[in-house]
Amino acid sequence: MLKTRYFINLVLGCDLYRFVPGKIDGTKVVLKKDVNNILKEFHGSAFGGHSGINKTREAIHLRYWWPGLTEDIKKYVSINQEKGGNGRG
Repeated sequence: MLKTRYFINLVLGCDLYRFVPGKIDGTKVVLKKDVNNILKEFHGSAFGGHSGINKTREAIHLRYWWPGLTEDIKKYVSINQEKGGNGRG
């Protein structure tokens, strides 16, 4: 049986938030132009600690959402691990 998920999008001020039924907090919908800065903040900075894909995804997903989030994180973390994990990708 196919599971159907419904999302509610709500504009608060100038920001768009995505709410999933059953969860109290919404996640901010991010513009594609802001994705790289978020990835740097959550993976490449001292705050992010160069965590792997799963921990980086968990941390980002608590606050943000964008189409292709998981794939973007996998790509970013993989590229940075190849570069020595310096987070400057």
